[in-house]
Amino acid sequence: MSAFLQKNWFKLAITIILLSIIASFAYKLWVSNGNGTNDKHLDPVMEEPSFEFTRMDGQKVGKEDLKDTVHLVYFFFGQCPDVCPVTNDLMRKIQNQLKEKNMLGDKVKMLSITFDPERDTPEFLKEYAKRYQADPAGWWFLRDDQEKVKDMMKKLNMTIESDGKGYFLHSNTIFLVDRKGMVRTNYTPGGEARNELDIDAIVRDIKTLTKEK
Repeated sequence: MSAFLQKNWFKLAITIILLSIIASFAYKLWVSNGNGTNDKHLDPVMEEPSFEFTRMDGQKVGKEDLKDTVHLVYFFFGQCPDVCPVTNDLMRKIQNQLKEKNMLGDKVKMLSITFDPERDTPEFLKEYAKRYQADPAGWWFLRDDQEKVKDMMKKLNMTIESDGKGYFLHSNTIFLVDRKGMVRTNYTPGGEARNELDIDAIVRDIKTLTKEK
């Protein structure tokens, strides 16, 4: 070791440590300003399929209407006896947290889309939405031609099959879509990944995407 290093090794070590801390802080600041995310589970998965469905008030809602808005997408049917009501109740809890943080509405939308439009009429959906205290400013219940809805589900790699007795066997998934229309992750209520059902974690994911540019 040279005389210079022997004399100054401690100062050099401290300098390297400080530079590492500064670099780490700068990266975190870069991420927090919406330039990227260090959450690998939020890496883009696929583009959200195009769609145009109908709200309970008769207004058409399409992918273009959600541009620059982070949104959750969930498919269900009103006569579902198990996973659908549980998941829509999860959506209700997410909605309440988003409202507390003043994020629901302009920044974040929530879509619950029925694939059983024959029975899930606008009148039925209005009562169904009341059951979950859905705020129409940010949580929309949508319906349309069944084949159009099923087509979107299949493009999202979901399965759906009628059991011939008025019920459906279907994937139970909530999708998180960013402001550019990219699916960033999904949550599977009832699945093995219990941490994905942590409402606080889901809201954190949503907040992360709202900060992206």
